[in-house]
Amino acid sequence: MKSRRTFILCLMVCAVSVATTGIAKGEPRRWDLNDVSYLFPLPSVGEPASLLLGAKASGRLGQLIPEALHKKLPDLLRGGSATTKTYNQLRLVSFRVDPCNPVSLEDRTCRRQVRMVWQPLVKEEFDDGQTAWVTEDAGFHTIYEMGTEEFKGLSTELQKLKDSSGVSTTRKRLDIHPALQSEGLAGPFMKGLNRTLLKFCGADNLKRVTFMQLNGRGNVWSFGAFNVKDGALVDSSIPRIDAHLQTFFNGDDRPREFRAALVPAPPGRDVFNQFIENQVPITTEDSPLLKKAMQASDRIENPTIHSSQTIDCATCHISQSVRSWIQREFKDFYRDAANHPWIYRNSSFNLVNRSPVRALTNNVRAFGYLNTEVAISQRTINESAAVAEKMVELDY
Repeated sequence: MKSRRTFILCLMVCAVSVATTGIAKGEPRRWDLNDVSYLFPLPSVGEPASLLLGAKASGRLGQLIPEALHKKLPDLLRGGSATTKTYNQLRLVSFRVDPCNPVSLEDRTCRRQVRMVWQPLVKEEFDDGQTAWVTEDAGFHTIYEMGTEEFKGLSTELQKLKDSSGVSTTRKRLDIHPALQSEGLAGPFMKGLNRTLLKFCGADNLKRVTFMQLNGRGNVWSFGAFNVKDGALVDSSIPRIDAHLQTFFNGDDRPREFRAALVPAPPGRDVFNQFIENQVPITTEDSPLLKKAMQASDRIENPTIHSSQTIDCATCHISQSVRSWIQREFKDFYRDAANHPWIYRNSSFNLVNRSPVRALTNNVRAFGYLNTEVAISQRTINESAAVAEKMVELDY
């Protein structure tokens, strides 16, 4: 049995966001945050896990994650080869569409993608005798690519689903999709999403798989990536560190502080290496280390400055908890706009982050769940705004 993480509520911080300059009134947007990024609710205790798509779900393009391919991937839980048990537990918890992810830093040709997030889902019993569906703190990220006409078909179907739901997404912060909050997993909106995803995604257009593996006492996370070529996995180097695997460790069990390390640690600007090692305690707002960490977080979370091609995995995934630590410990410093010259600003969208686990220093999730709690990073929110604008610009 596991006890509920009631301490999460104790660590919630005030939702003060300098990332938003105000919510202006206007006409409903065709594409808003929740129209490009979709977070699903977890099943209630009386519902089956199968309400969320599993890895073996199959449409006209094949299984979403082919079982033969999964066997060659790292096991998500404590190392080793991928297991059949983990494969059967994998559930799709979120996805995002992207009309123009450049091929590389040199080649800016658009790749039209659907990016899915998978986590193992298990039913657990707690000390009070209650049971619930709980996610493991590990996951895969699968990326599917398609041509212009296919992507137009996908975007048209998503808009039709939105229209038929009768739910507005305009100016709503990124969260569990509003239609799913209203209808639940068994409603027509979810069924329509599942049909659409299986129509446009599968083994035939699966191009990349990244992973976050859980190790140690649940306080060690390893990141890596593979490209998929002709149905086979090809190692992909992580930006800035020229390695195929990167690990983040945090020894603070509470988890309120950083006693942590990245291996390998990235060089250069926009890093948290010294900050998370806690070797130089930060006690005043005059600390150069504080300002350096805050501005690094702002730059990493700004999609006009950085992308997955310029930032290593672990640094990107811990940026949210670094930001929230500074917000909690140095409120006046955080609120001072002069300390945020690189922050992403976009008054067309609601960029406020109210994820209840955003302040936990063991939270490395970007768009999914930590146990049963919604976990969304500021980078995901900002990137969703940039993608929504791109959808309009490209007339989808």
